[in-house]
Amino acid sequence: MSTHWAEILLFVAVVAQVFCTIASTTSASRMMFAFSRDGAVPGHNLWKRVSKTDRIPIYTVWAIVVLAFVTPLPAWWYGYVGYAASTAVAVIGLYIAFMLPII
Repeated sequence: MSTHWAEILLFVAVVAQVFCTIASTTSASRMMFAFSRDGAVPGHNLWKRVSKTDRIPIYTVWAIVVLAFVTPLPAWWYGYVGYAASTAVAVIGLYIAFMLPII
């Protein structure tokens, strides 16, 4: 494969990651907003606020963005061990998220 095709493939992968990040942020912030409307999230009075101009839950979106940025930081600082810890935290969080509606 030539360098040109490798650059195109890399560009497609980066665009796909950007769209995946946007979709994940949108989904997570919508779920957090929905749970906070029902009072099921700690600090729900803050998270359920909606911007008057844009009509979006701006605090919820920013909370998800900050959480998504902070979660993989150990992987940057501690290499493989940090990556394993970040992945373990993510998996535990998924299990908790799946169990919460059942409880």
